[in-house]
Amino acid sequence: MASELFAITTYFNPASYRRRLTNYRAFRQALKVPLATVELGFGGAFELTGDDADILVRLSAGSILWQKERLLNMALQHVPEGVDSVAWIDSDLILEREDWPAAAVQILERQPLVQLFDKACYPSCDVLPGDGSDQSAIRSVSSFASKMSSGSMNENDFVTPWYQEELGRCKFGFAWAARRSLLDAHGFYDAFILGSGDRAMATAAFGRFEETIQACRLNARRADHYRDWAVPFFQKVHQRKEDGAGDSRSDSPGEPSLKEAKSGQ
Repeated sequence: MASELFAITTYFNPASYRRRLTNYRAFRQALKVPLATVELGFGGAFELTGDDADILVRLSAGSILWQKERLLNMALQHVPEGVDSVAWIDSDLILEREDWPAAAVQILERQPLVQLFDKACYPSCDVLPGDGSDQSAIRSVSSFASKMSSGSMNENDFVTPWYQEELGRCKFGFAWAARRSLLDAHGFYDAFILGSGDRAMATAAFGRFEETIQACRLNARRADHYRDWAVPFFQKVHQRKEDGAGDSRSDSPGEPSLKEAKSGQ
């Protein structure tokens, strides 16, 4: 199963939301690259079938604490040998730019990490995934990488508490891609069991550890644990070309836009 770029995602639905499976299948249908999905089932129940991913891994658990980054680490283990670039994308999103895989791979030749959109649009709940446009969006928000690249990120954007992220300053997560070597070396930071793992990884790439520690209200022990992962990750992202790691910045390709399919549950 050779591919320049492979996508990974997660699926878990402990509250049995009716729309989550519909959103996942819209995401899967629109995806332009091979996909490995790790589904976390509860009570022995699973919702996905073999047709819902090129590689489907099923796990059972009793805890409903935030599991996404841990599941992504497991999904990474199932990406085939020979794949050099890996995208991780929330499984209720649709990337509207048709050539995003080629654009991402091209950027990853120059730098190790890229966020895959400039703007995320939230369609109203009566719009089916993939049918809307910017005009159907009830709101939109810029990506973290696009704000960093444009210089429009301010200090308040960094320290907005995790429970206020939906106020719309920027989106730290949703869709990223990286060189396989970066992810193999450091993995996803999976100790934020209440969420904000996307923020932890995105800000680490830019060396803004202390702001994340403040925003997520980490105590001293948790802050040290996060720094132990974040500092080496930052150093790896910013290795220079002579080390074979490309340029020292994270970016977003061209002018793509991303539409979030999760408009209601």
